Amino acid sequence: MTQNYTNADQNQAESQAIMKSDKNSNSLTLKGKGSLLALTNSIISSAIAARKAGQLAVDDSWIQEIWDWADEFELTETQIPRNKEDLIKLESLNIEMCRSEDLENLLEEKKEAEESLRVENERLQRARDIGLHIGGIPPEFIKVHDLNNEVRRLERLLSTTNKINSIPVELSHLQNLIKIELQRVDSSNFLKNAQSFSNLKTLVAMRCNVSNFFEEICQLKQLTDIIIRGSEIINIPQSIRQLSNLTKLSINNCKSITIHKDIHHLSNLTKLSIDNCNSLEIPEAICKLINLTELNITNCNLSEIPEAIFQLKNLNKLNIAGNNISTLPENISKLKDLTSLNISNNYITTLPTSMCLLESLISFHIDVGILKDLPNYGYNQALEGFDIKVNAINNLPLSLKLIKEHYFHGEEDQPF
Repeated sequence: MTQNYTNADQNQAESQAIMKSDKNSNSLTLKGKGSLLALTNSIISSAIAARKAGQLAVDDSWIQEIWDWADEFELTETQIPRNKEDLIKLESLNIEMCRSEDLENLLEEKKEAEESLRVENERLQRARDIGLHIGGIPPEFIKVHDLNNEVRRLERLLSTTNKINSIPVELSHLQNLIKIELQRVDSSNFLKNAQSFSNLKTLVAMRCNVSNFFEEICQLKQLTDIIIRGSEIINIPQSIRQLSNLTKLSINNCKSITIHKDIHHLSNLTKLSIDNCNSLEIPEAICKLINLTELNITNCNLSEIPEAIFQLKNLNKLNIAGNNISTLPENISKLKDLTSLNISNNYITTLPTSMCLLESLISFHIDVGILKDLPNYGYNQALEGFDIKVNAINNLPLSLKLIKEHYFHGEEDQPF
């Protein structure tokens, strides 16, 4: 039977390329309508190599951008490695700046040390003049030497890195970069490219201007740790709720801290630590941090323990040392999983009888206080650390004396 083709069928068949290998030559032949193209294997290989080289040059351009930035601000090899292999492996970036007042204070300290060294050298010379042999290097010399090195370091920081106003977006290509530590950074725009760092896990800000800190980093949903130290005023805004993977939040040495109620959306937060803050506002919503296991609120001028804390059912460690608390409420017994309690350096004179219900408690500290009496009730026999030194207690309850292998913390061989 004769098969008929339409014009469309014929055009389609002719337009299809058929590749075949010629056994007598290393060439490839493409046959199509009205054309014949032959390319040798060597030409194909060269074309592929050229394409890859061109692509590599394009792909590596961001590395050169990083190096140019590092060279401009004289960042060290430790901060930004100048070879590709080590740069790609970089896990942590530390950017430190210098404030002029820091340098001025250091220069004054150096001046005083140099004067001490001059006096010491004169004393040694007088001793040698009368025939005394005095060997060794004066400690003042070592101090001046160290201060000289520190002055040079701060002068370099003041003249170079202080001009940095932001982190280049090209750093986001470093897939292993999981931690950025900033020191003395004053620019509120320094973290304007923060949202590009998709693998960043830990962010540390020491003595920085953090007025817009959380607004800048709220897009970093993969962050697990935030550490802030030595800032003036910290406002934790509503946008904190976007950091849903945060597990640790630590704030130290700040004058004032305000926490928005939406902090309770941080369902993965396990540790919250606030230390040495003159003014602290804790929202009631903190009670909804269902996975919080460690809470430290120390040296913050608290006059009482916020009631919301007693609703943290999974809390294991509670440290409220160094405040102005005068009463430990009976509600402390609600913290059934509590294993460690520190209420040192407060004004607590008595303990609630509900303490005996803390069956998981194995470490209790109230050293340096004004505790006058310990109720004679059944303390947890698993208690390993019961530190009550520097208090006004004369006699220990029998139930405490029965705790085996119990010692005063920090006093060797001084059992009850």
